Amino acid sequence: MPLNYDTLSAITREYIIPKVVDNIFKSTPFLFLLRQKGQILVDGGKKIVQPLEYAASPADSYNAYDSYVISSYDVVTAAELPWKHNYASIDVAGSEIRQNSGEAQVVNFLSVKIKNAEKTLARNVSYQLFARGDSSDPAGYGRGAKGINGLGAAVDDGTNVANYAGISRTYYTWWRSYVVDSSTIPSRADFNEAYLEKVIGAISSGSDTPDVIILPQSAYDILFENLVEKQRFTSGELAQAGFPEIQVCGIPVTVDPHCPADKGYVLNLDYLRFIIHKDANFKVTDFEPSTAHVDVSTAKVLLDANLICSNCAAQAVIENIDDIPLT
Repeated sequence: MPLNYDTLSAITREYIIPKVVDNIFKSTPFLFLLRQKGQILVDGGKKIVQPLEYAASPADSYNAYDSYVISSYDVVTAAELPWKHNYASIDVAGSEIRQNSGEAQVVNFLSVKIKNAEKTLARNVSYQLFARGDSSDPAGYGRGAKGINGLGAAVDDGTNVANYAGISRTYYTWWRSYVVDSSTIPSRADFNEAYLEKVIGAISSGSDTPDVIILPQSAYDILFENLVEKQRFTSGELAQAGFPEIQVCGIPVTVDPHCPADKGYVLNLDYLRFIIHKDANFKVTDFEPSTAHVDVSTAKVLLDANLICSNCAAQAVIENIDDIPLT
C-alpha cells in the first residue's frame, strides 16, 4: 500500500490508538480500578461540572390529611474544574516510511513508534492523578498549574487546598477530607490492620465504604510484613490484573508507583471520576512534516481530561507515611 501522511494517520487511529488507550488504563492500579468501576467518563463543554447536594431533602412521616411544608434547602449547585491538557508526540522518519509497505508491516512499525508515546502519556497522567494541579506540585511529568487536579487537591482538609473545584473548605466543612498524621505512629509494628481500620471507619457510612487503599512501596512493605502471620493475601481483581494486593478489613491494599512517598490514600471510588473531553479523547492529529527535523513527520495524541471528586468527606489521606519508624 502506498504510504503517505493520510495513510499513517488512518492506520494509527483505527488499529493502534484503541490498544494504546486500553494499555494506559491497565497501567496503574488507580486507573485500572476507575475503569472497572465505570468511573472513566466522556463528556464535553467548556468545563467539567459535577452536580452536588449537601443537605437532605425535606422528608418526614405523616398521617392521613396532614399538611406538609414545602421549604427550600441549602444546595451547592455544582463543583467545577477546568479541562487539563496533555499530549504525546509520534515522530516518523521518511526513511522509515519508505522501508515499510503492506498493512500488517505498517501496523507493526507504527505500534513500535507509538509505544514510547503511550508510556510517556501514561506516566504523566498517572503522576498528575496524585498531584494538586497547582504551582506547589513537584516539577516534571506535566505536573503544576497545567496538570490534572488530582488526589492532592481532592483529598485534603483545607490545610493545603482551601478551595477545591470552586467550593471553599473553610466555609463548607463537609467538603473536607479526613486527614491523619502517621508520624505519630509509635513503632513499625503499629502500622497495621487496626490502624487502617480506624481510618476506614472515619470515612464509612453504613455500606458506603472505601474501595481501595493506595500506598507507596515503603509503606506497603511495612504493612505486608505486619500482616504475614494473618495471611491476608488475595487473588482479587487487582492481583489478577498483575498488581500487588493484600486485604485489610475486606478492602484491597495496593501499591501505585506514582503515589507520593509521604502519602497513602483511602478512597471511595464511587465519588471519583476521571472525565475525558469527547473532542480530545486520545485524539490523534494528522501526521504533518516536522518543522524541527528534515524528512520527519509528526502527529500528536491529545488528551483533555481531569479528575473530579463529588464527596471529599468520603476520602482519606495518611500524611507523613514516610515517617513510620524503621523499628
